[in-house]
Amino acid sequence: MPGTKLRRQKPPGYTLSDNLSTGMTFRLEVGMTVRDDIHADITEFLHNKCDIDPAKVSEATLLNGELDVDSLDLIAMAQLLQNKYDVSLDDERIASTRTIGDVLTFVEDKIRKRA
Repeated sequence: MPGTKLRRQKPPGYTLSDNLSTGMTFRLEVGMTVRDDIHADITEFLHNKCDIDPAKVSEATLLNGELDVDSLDLIAMAQLLQNKYDVSLDDERIASTRTIGDVLTFVEDKIRKRA
């Protein structure tokens, strides 16, 4: 059923680590892509760790402008994404991203290169 929420499942070809210590909620909505899943993780991180309203988080949202996310928060977010998606993300590259969409593309590219 569209909109049905399921427990987050391991996407084919990707490693999903159990990040219970991060407080992340594991879920996968029917029809979600890996990009959607990464976006959901970023949104949840920003909400839980930076008290940012999820409605403000879109691909075009500026990290340093609209959200006022500092470099330490970005590095913490990168560590969460590295652990979850089993990829290596350069802290300097993450810290220099401008938008949520930039982060999504960077993580997606790393996952694709790993496969």
